[in-house]
Parts: sequence; C-alpha cells; structure tokens
Amino acid sequence: MLPLENVHERLLRAGIKPRHARRYVTELREHLFDLVTQERASGLDARQADERARLLLGSDAQLTAAMLHRGAPRTLAARAPWAVFGIAPLVTLIIAMVLLGKWSMAYFYPYRALSASDIPQTVRAIGIALTFLGSYVIGPALAATCVVTAWRQRLASSWIWAGLALLALASGALGLRVEFLQPQSGAPGGIRGSVIQSTLLVMSIRALRCLRCRFWRCECSDDAWPAKSPDQRRQPRRNHGAAGGLGSAI
Repeated sequence: MLPLENVHERLLRAGIKPRHARRYVTELREHLFDLVTQERASGLDARQADERARLLLGSDAQLTAAMLHRGAPRTLAARAPWAVFGIAPLVTLIIAMVLLGKWSMAYFYPYRALSASDIPQTVRAIGIALTFLGSYVIGPALAATCVVTAWRQRLASSWIWAGLALLALASGALGLRVEFLQPQSGAPGGIRGSVIQSTLLVMSIRALRCLRCRFWRCECSDDAWPAKSPDQRRQPRRNHGAAGGLGSAI
C-alpha cells in the first residue's frame, strides 16, 4: 500500500472530491519524501528516517482533519445523495426514453404503410438495435454509473440502494420496443413501437387522461364542448395505431 493511502480513503469517505483528495495526498507524499531525505542526510538509517519523517509530518487523523479544516469542496453525491442516486437517474431514464421514442417515430414514420415483408432489412436492424438499447442498455448503464460513483467516492448511503431499486422499477416499466408485425387475419402487418412496457402503467396513464378530460369538460361551457348528435355517437372511433403504421404509444 502506498504511503498515506489511509488519508486518501478518509477524505473520500468524508465526501471530499476525489481530485482534491488525490492532489492533497500527492503533496503530502512529496513533503514526506523530502523529510525522509533530510533525516537520511542527518545520519539515520532508512527505517529510522521513515519513522522520524512520518512523525514530523503528522498522523493520518491530523492530516485528514487539516484538509477538512481548509473547507475543501465536497461532492454533490455526498451533500445530496437523494438527488444524485434517487432523482437524477430516474429523470435521465425518462428523458432518454422520450427522446429515443420521438426519434424512432420520426425515423419509422415513412415506413408505416409498408407491409412487414416490404420493410428493408436495414430498417429492421435499426429497430432491433433500438429495442436492445432502450430495453437492456440505458437502464443498466445508469445503474452501473451510480455504483461506480458510489465506489469511487466511498459513499455509504441508503439512498444508493433506494435509487437502484427505483431505477430497476422504472426500467421494468419503461423501455423502447419496436416490433415488426407479421401479416395475419387479412392485415398487412407493419411496425409498432412503444416506450411503456408495464400494463399497469398504461392503464394508470389512460385513467388519468380520462379524469383530466372529464374535469375539463365539467369546467368548460357547452359552447366549447358541443353535445354530440346520436349519429355521431354511433360512429366507431378511429384507430390511429392501425396495422401497417406506428402505434400511438410510441
């Protein structure tokens, strides 16, 4: 183990930024080397010079306290672990899924009217790659980033495990999926995409949308929401996610 490694570990556990802790320990090692050189020049042997120099430099606790007394900057993960491990990964996952879903809609939109057999192989390969990226890469990559950050800064907080649990739940509910439908029952097939994989989450979002629509209809006047005629009520609703095109859930 390198000299003063315990000081480096103590500083990291205290929340000091790694680069500041590393720089401080490097300066201490250089000073320790100078002290050893001076003690050897005074006639002491190697072991006695090392012990004397270490005594003159100070104990690990004293050196750590001196750095903390300087007011060295602490990492955000140490000051607000709830934000770094709880909120940031979740928000990043949601933003990534939204951006990936919007880009997928723009890319696959020109192929919405093609049957499954007419879709180019390149488009299929891109769809498979996006599905793998959205379902199996982004979530684990965020979790690995949290673990590496916690290990690098020697953090021990319950927010780390809470954030990983929230991220696991969110990754199970969110994930881009692009499917190429095969023709069946007279339908030509096509492309369907979604970013929500949890049936419960889909039902919850639909319920919230229904409640929102009902709330606003109650608040609006009859002129803004004219009553439907009996003929309009009997007309079937249009399916915007029909076979042969991108589903509206993407």
